[in-house]
Amino acid sequence: AIVYWLLDKQKGEQLAASLIFTVCLSCGIKGVFATDRPFIHDSRIKSANVHTAPGYSFPSADSAAATSVSTTVSTWTKKPLFWFLLVLYTLLIGFCRMYFGLHFPVDILGGYLIGFVVSSLIGYAIKRLKSINIFYCVSLFVLLCFAFSPNQQKDYYNALGLVAGAVAGIL
Repeated sequence: AIVYWLLDKQKGEQLAASLIFTVCLSCGIKGVFATDRPFIHDSRIKSANVHTAPGYSFPSADSAAATSVSTTVSTWTKKPLFWFLLVLYTLLIGFCRMYFGLHFPVDILGGYLIGFVVSSLIGYAIKRLKSINIFYCVSLFVLLCFAFSPNQQKDYYNALGLVAGAVAGIL
């Protein structure tokens, strides 16, 4: 919201779209794979932050979101120090999620991949397409397909509602 209202509306829209679509896709994929979290898989793993990790483990939506934000913002600058800080932020998010026993390394890597791909696709679409609205509608349709997964969690439907509201607001 700060980027949109105070800095640049197009960049703010790109950042919001990237983050919202990434989180929804990550939550949708969680329902497909239905992977238990490390503290459920192995009772020897104790986590004090279980409340921050509802649902399934793969992929890490937090890592995906951090990567999405970092990838999007990194395209706005050519300063190496800023890129380094964005990479450090992204790696720290992943490390913390593993340290607290909430994710396996493959969950973090999957989140990184999803965040990078989604933010790159949205950045490409915004630069190349004459009407980004078609891209948003197709993306919303693809995300709706995950609604039919039998293991889908509440987080996915919350994120899907956020995507639907964002797409309606943008259109």
